[in-house]
Amino acid sequence: MIDLIKEELVRVREELKSKTETELEALKTDMLTEEYVVFGKKFPLIAWCEEDPDSSLVVIIEIRKKHLLGSFTSYQQGFRYKNGECVNLSEEQLWEYD
Repeated sequence: MIDLIKEELVRVREELKSKTETELEALKTDMLTEEYVVFGKKFPLIAWCEEDPDSSLVVIIEIRKKHLLGSFTSYQQGFRYKNGECVNLSEEQLWEYD
């Protein structure tokens, strides 16, 4: 199940990389929200954009898997967009935006 969640995150990340700068900036105020279904269970997927001090846009995509007692595990992917270039964020870099 976790592999399927990670595959969906990568799929959405790659799809968002094809968007224009204006479309990505819209994620600052209007987050992308979808429901992703794996084996009959629904998982919320959200994507948002933040602007870094160097004027690059950072796009984060997250799926949260809820546990029985109310806690959850987050799975994330993301990329940095600047001057038409997209660079995937490492796991360490993603922690900066959590």
